[in-house]
Amino acid sequence: MATGSASLHLEETGLGAALNQALQTSPEALSTIYTAHHRHVLRVCRRFFRSPEDAEDAAAEVFLKLHRVLGTKDQALPFRPWVSQVAGRHCIDKLRRKKRELNSCVGGTDLTEVPDNSTPSPLSQILRSEERRQVREQLIRLPKNIRFHFYCATTSE
Repeated sequence: MATGSASLHLEETGLGAALNQALQTSPEALSTIYTAHHRHVLRVCRRFFRSPEDAEDAAAEVFLKLHRVLGTKDQALPFRPWVSQVAGRHCIDKLRRKKRELNSCVGGTDLTEVPDNSTPSPLSQILRSEERRQVREQLIRLPKNIRFHFYCATTSE
C-alpha cells in the first residue's frame, strides 16, 4: 500500500517533489521513480546492447547511479529526457570500458604462433640470392669502362 500512496503523492505534488524526496533517500520515492521509468530506461539500454542480459544489467546500474546524480538534475528540465540522457551516457561508458578491456589484454593468444618477421623466410632468402645472382650476371655483360664507373658509383654511396 505504501507504493500506491507514493505514486498518488507523485501525481498530486508533481515529479519535482518526488525528486526532492529521493534526494532525502526515501525508498518509496526511489521505488516510484523506478516503477515509472524502468521500462523506458531498459528500452534506451537495449539500443546499445545486443544481449538482453547486458541491457538489463545496464538499466539496473542506471538506477543505482540515479541515487547519486539526482542532485545534479536541473529542475527546469523534464525528468524522462534527463534520465534517458543519463542511461545513454552510462551505456556508452560501459561499452567504452568493455572495448578498452578487450584491447588491453592479450587474452589467451599463443604468441609462439605469431610469425617472426625479423628474420627473412627461407623463400625470401632464396629469392634475394637469385636476384643478386641475376644482377651480377648483368653487370658482367656490361663493357668494362661502364662496369668500372658503375662499381665506383655504388661503392661511394
